[in-house]
Amino acid sequence: MDTDLRDAIALPHPHHPSSARVNEPSGKGSIRYLGLDVEPKGAIAPGTELRLTHYLRVEHGFDRNPELRIEVSSRDGRALVSSDHVPLEGRAPATRWRRGQIWADVHRLRVPSEAELEASGRPAELELWFGLVVDGAHGRVTTDEHPEVPRERHLIARLAVDWPSSSARTDARSSTISPEMP
Repeated sequence: MDTDLRDAIALPHPHHPSSARVNEPSGKGSIRYLGLDVEPKGAIAPGTELRLTHYLRVEHGFDRNPELRIEVSSRDGRALVSSDHVPLEGRAPATRWRRGQIWADVHRLRVPSEAELEASGRPAELELWFGLVVDGAHGRVTTDEHPEVPRERHLIARLAVDWPSSSARTDARSSTISPEMP
């Protein structure tokens, strides 16, 4: 069942504010990415499931339904996760969105495991990026700071990684070692 288009929300105050215009590849539909809330808040442990709430304001209606792309990378640019999803779980198709509406799109994403992050150089921070995809083609993202430079994605947050202390890892490993022989 479709979400009633009256379910659009009032202007949010996201924890990670942002401002980027995101156009579908045809150039017809566009949204303003207003920001993001991340739960849990604070530094995140490897393997944590994040609840991401994206705030989108419709600037021009869409001809086709896009997917939102969320990418996670290390600060040095190593790609770790790429996740596409239909906004609002498809309950309010983007082809029915109207100019000025604001939508809160909730998406869940798992941070890579400790082993996966270790293999990526043990990053202290992870970067979250936002993009839009329609039938495999990337949308164009511009920011107020650089409106003349369209990109395929927009940096929406940097999240600190809460690594287990080295003594806790050593304690965990030593508990699996057989007792010392005399």
